[in-house]
Amino acid sequence: TRSNSGVKTAGTYAKVLVPTGLTSGNYTIAYVPGNFQIVAADTLVVNVAPTSATYGATPVYAISNASYLDSGTNLIATISNVNITGSAVTLDDGIGTTASFTLVPLSPTYSTSSRLAVGTYQIGSTGLNISGANFSNLTLAGTLQVTAKGLTPSATGVSKTYNGNTAVSGATLNVAGVL
Repeated sequence: TRSNSGVKTAGTYAKVLVPTGLTSGNYTIAYVPGNFQIVAADTLVVNVAPTSATYGATPVYAISNASYLDSGTNLIATISNVNITGSAVTLDDGIGTTASFTLVPLSPTYSTSSRLAVGTYQIGSTGLNISGANFSNLTLAGTLQVTAKGLTPSATGVSKTYNGNTAVSGATLNVAGVL
């Protein structure tokens, strides 16, 4: 349930979604209240599919859906003409309004090699350009999960005749995949 169910004003409301009802004799269930967002009419809402990328790789984004509430008709207008190249998105509602923007992680953390660090990031946008009057703003929903990159160690020159000690001379350790 939503603890502020009487509120109808656009905005983001923290911890107003209140889960209840599940019980179990085998588990202790701890509920955590969730946030709720009311999006204003004529705001383009774009849902980005959950995205995962390995550390150092470029994320491959996909748009799950895009729509807006048309304040003139009070109907949801779904946008099917969506193009994405890398992180650049262009949309056309087919009735006079287009938008373009670039997907970016919000509040990114970078490694010492200037790559996006392992972790989970909310998706945001830069360079928003809207042409037309059917929608006037953008709300994005989606996450990017950056996972650890595997490294492959290998050794060369490893040969030893038993002589009572652990020293090996001439051995070289190589690590493939280091960025």
